[in-house]
Amino acid sequence: MEAEHYSNDLHEALAQKNNTAFWNCWHSKFETTAKCSQVDGCADPDIIADKFACHFKKAFSCNDPRKADILRGEFLLSRPNYNGVPLTEVYSIDTELVKCSKAADIDSLSAEHLRFSHPCLPIVLAKLFQLMVFCSFVPEGFR
Repeated sequence: MEAEHYSNDLHEALAQKNNTAFWNCWHSKFETTAKCSQVDGCADPDIIADKFACHFKKAFSCNDPRKADILRGEFLLSRPNYNGVPLTEVYSIDTELVKCSKAADIDSLSAEHLRFSHPCLPIVLAKLFQLMVFCSFVPEGFR
């Protein structure tokens, strides 16, 4: 019976366009205040940070150097034939511009997340934002 109650509360808040009631109900039913205090049995924040760094370093490392060299060669061969429109200074978005945003987004990601992310992320995001401006197109998920 409880499941129906909060489902109805969510539905009613949404139908009445009551954002505050909707998010209060959402938070109370779907989010937990429990915080993780250990990772792999460690409670020391520095050791936990090192564990995360090691995990993500492995995730982004090349697992087949020979294949990486082949792909790089293919890229370098195709690059001279590229006929795309060059991005001019008008579309200049660099990694520093990506990192300077102060407000958190809808997923609660902030500049601090970028600051501590893998170094390739701001580069990829800068390219993505340049293309969005150049093409005058914002994907649905960014709205």
